[in-house]
Amino acid sequence: MQSSDILTAKNRPETKVSGSDDDKAKRLAEYAAVRDLVTLCDKAHETYATSADRRELIPLAVRDALSGVIKCGALKLPEHSQTPADGRYARHLLYKSEKYGYTIVAMVWRAGQGSDIHDHNNNWCVEGVVQGVIEVTPYHAFQTSDGLYRFEKDETTFSGFGNAGNLIPPFEYHTIRNPRDKTAISVHIYESEYTECRVFSPSEPGSNFYVPHTQILPYD
Repeated sequence: MQSSDILTAKNRPETKVSGSDDDKAKRLAEYAAVRDLVTLCDKAHETYATSADRRELIPLAVRDALSGVIKCGALKLPEHSQTPADGRYARHLLYKSEKYGYTIVAMVWRAGQGSDIHDHNNNWCVEGVVQGVIEVTPYHAFQTSDGLYRFEKDETTFSGFGNAGNLIPPFEYHTIRNPRDKTAISVHIYESEYTECRVFSPSEPGSNFYVPHTQILPYD
């Protein structure tokens, strides 16, 4: 599925929103920004809906679609979804599919902001870089008999504009960080709405064993 699959305006799906005029304007701007991406995500779900390997094939197709939409300039985020947050990275919900359940979220990373090791609540995830550089380090997780976790670090990658990757359970553990001195923005697509996860912190200073904690993931 390539960026050439993007439909013309007359064939794109439309959306209806409710709420105040300001809320309506915000939702419509968010939807307009991702409309072509939504079309391609829906197509991936429709194409592989009955496949036994759909949890692998859908995110792979969505990954290619996201990369293509970014590179061809069809993804233009509204200004409010490019706003950072103090003390943590920002999460701006752009779209939630009523039919398929997936969500599209813009994340804004100030210089040096990042995440702890975390899972994705058994969701597949696709992420693409819209601005700046994002550092991603995947981990292999091993649970011990006493409920602690041990992690083996995989190869760290540095992704720039238009680069996209994916995580597919059970390989769903990683950290993300903005390693540069300028704000970075990434777009993430989750199998279902992703509003909490488990984060992992050392059981004691210097330990190689980690304790899981539930973390709520609010939208900004």
